[in-house]
Amino acid sequence: NRESVMRWAYSPYAVFLFASAGACLMLAALAWRRRATAPCVWTLAAIVSLGALYACAYGLELLMADLPAKLFWAKAQYVVLVSLAPLCLVFVLQYAGDDASQPDAPQIAESGS
Repeated sequence: NRESVMRWAYSPYAVFLFASAGACLMLAALAWRRRATAPCVWTLAAIVSLGALYACAYGLELLMADLPAKLFWAKAQYVVLVSLAPLCLVFVLQYAGDDASQPDAPQIAESGS
């Protein structure tokens, strides 16, 4: 059954995508080890892990030679990308919530001129 076998095509850009995915996973592991120091670290680890997953999916898309396989990995990228935006919002709200609770936190926008 020849149609079920994926065909590969070499792309030099995929190497850099997989290297960046590895760096993202190392950063996620480092953040996870320090999860006791800040409450929003688990969100940061999830964001960086999703970034690694996105880079892997993009790298696999570049390595595929046939259209159905490329479309599969493009759809996988889309699922990861759609999941990434709400996590970024949660991270910002968690991070800003920690700073806003401090009495000496500087105000970003002040009323007046």
